[in-house]
Amino acid sequence: MGQLAREGIVAAAHGDEDGAIAANGAIWGFEYKVHPTSPNAIIQKDIDAFLSNTHDDGRGWAMGLVDPSQGIQAQILPSAALPTAPETSTWVMLTIGLLAMAGKIVHRNAVRA
Repeated sequence: MGQLAREGIVAAAHGDEDGAIAANGAIWGFEYKVHPTSPNAIIQKDIDAFLSNTHDDGRGWAMGLVDPSQGIQAQILPSAALPTAPETSTWVMLTIGLLAMAGKIVHRNAVRA
């Protein structure tokens, strides 16, 4: 999906609104396991092209936009079985928030005393 998102961003940056919409539609197709349709023939052609160039590499829920015969996996989406952890920035923001709340509580209790 990340590669589809990049395709959409590049299309939008180059003024190709149809390509950006098609990439978005293809992402929705992956998320909801449906084949999106569009009344616009150009957008529908792009959606079909995006979806036809994806494959399951056989290792769980992983999709790529590179032909498996080339032996290269361009985009891998982690399966539910793989452990995941929040990014470092998430932990930093969580810690700052907790420290701010603790400081507020300590300050409130000191004012009461």
